Amino acid sequence: MDVLWDAIGEAVGGPAHAVLTRVSRAVREHFVDRAVMELEEPLDVAVVLERSGLEARSLAPLATIRTHAWEGDGEPLAEDLLQGHLALPWEGGTVEVVQVTWHQRFCEFQRTFLIGDDDASLGRFAVFALELANDVRGEVLVYSAGWERSPALHAAIQRSSLEDLVLPDGMLEGMVRDLRAFLGARETYASLGLPWRRGALLVGPPGNGKTHCIRGLLRELALPVIYVKSFEQGYQEAPEAGIRAVFRRARLIAPCVVVLEDLDALVTEKSKSFFLNELDGLTDNTGVIVLASTNWPERLDPALRDRPSRFDRRYTFALPGRAERIRWLERWDGRSTHADVRLGEVARRTVAAETAGFSYAFLQELLVAGMLGWVAAGGEGSLLPHVREALGVLRDQVGTEGPPED
Repeated sequence: MDVLWDAIGEAVGGPAHAVLTRVSRAVREHFVDRAVMELEEPLDVAVVLERSGLEARSLAPLATIRTHAWEGDGEPLAEDLLQGHLALPWEGGTVEVVQVTWHQRFCEFQRTFLIGDDDASLGRFAVFALELANDVRGEVLVYSAGWERSPALHAAIQRSSLEDLVLPDGMLEGMVRDLRAFLGARETYASLGLPWRRGALLVGPPGNGKTHCIRGLLRELALPVIYVKSFEQGYQEAPEAGIRAVFRRARLIAPCVVVLEDLDALVTEKSKSFFLNELDGLTDNTGVIVLASTNWPERLDPALRDRPSRFDRRYTFALPGRAERIRWLERWDGRSTHADVRLGEVARRTVAAETAGFSYAFLQELLVAGMLGWVAAGGEGSLLPHVREALGVLRDQVGTEGPPED
């Protein structure tokens, strides 16, 4: 290969402890007469090249590792540079980028080194490149033991609509009004000496619109989004490293939204204190909105669940009452393009009366199952008998006759 990558390979292939130290030493010893800048976080070189238009020249073709991921039908392949040594034009000269990737205990680690003639020029390039790489465009930043960009999740958010939600009167309007007022009040917060940050906690049993609401709010706010799948770091690092990485990135791209679904599973007893400190401790989370949800609020520590400075608003997504079920069924009929699979007003009231205890997710499954039964029967006649037949099956899954209703 070459002397540099032989040294890097030896550093990565040695004992698991202090791999980063050995890799850093190998790079610096190779460029002993050059300025070397080591970035704290890996640089997404593929994104920088795409957005800057800079032409890169590979200095170590045999050591280069590029991956290409399929993002779905009609989407271009997403490219990632896992490892390589590139030369990029900069300020009439050249900046070299060395990207190193290694694995330990099923976790992937990366480090980026910049090599040039002087520290000042490297500093200017680092700012230029990191600003490009951190600019969120048509994607969601997803964190799970490392960063990835998800155009697919961004597209799903753009397809979401708050108009499809059925919630108690005034609840949705209050959420939107609160967040819009927050975003427009930065100067007011500053004049009052208040931290300009916001948090909302969505609680309630599964299937009642929390995820749908979060996606609709994200579309409404039109801010960069960080979605956290997990803070865990495998065997090598505690979840505190993931928590630190997420909030550090949020501060860099603020104003933005951090989404923490299933908060009770993301934050453990071990990582709780560190999470609380990142959420509202000494760090400055200016412009960071945190939208969190949980199906099990009783599992959350009271310091998370009940203290306003962590989550300023708490919204309960309860099982829908009869009035909400009727409204949801009206929306279903309104979306149906085939007149024969619409319930109609009388049938809607009948179904609503017989589905106490059903979540919106179970209501949807009920209508889908009924429609499939209607199709299997030849697609003739009323949909209602097939819905009621499916109701008998789903009632066992719901596991309750539902609370008494007026």
